Formats: sequence, C-alpha cells, structure tokens
Amino acid sequence: MNMIQKYIKKSMKVVHTFSLEEVALFKLIMIIAGIVLAKIFPVLLTGNIWIYIILILVGSGVLMRRIKI
Repeated sequence: MNMIQKYIKKSMKVVHTFSLEEVALFKLIMIIAGIVLAKIFPVLLTGNIWIYIILILVGSGVLMRRIKI
C-alpha cells in the first residue's frame, strides 16, 4: 500500500468520527477559504476551473494536516 492510499484510508477513518457540526464547520471553512482565495487572486475566477479545484484540494489537504489527520 503506497503512501497516498494510507493517507486516504486514515483520513476516511477520521472523517467518519466527525460529528455533524464538525463537518459543517469544515465545509464553512473551505467556502471561506475559497472566497478569500478568489478575492486575493481574482485571476482564479477567470482561469481554468480545474486550477481552482486543485487549489481547494491542496488547501483542504493542508488543513487536514494542521488538524493532525
């Protein structure tokens, strides 16, 4: 099992223990982070949508590492 599969398996195990409030808070944080990124880098709104999606995924990965997943 490679490192990415281990990471996904561990993160899925942790996510299943989240309460409804924690999931809602995480989604709210991701929406706020997306809006802030759009305000700071307006070129993201005019560019390819996949770049924006990749940045959101990277940001969520960094956030998950910060909360020790």
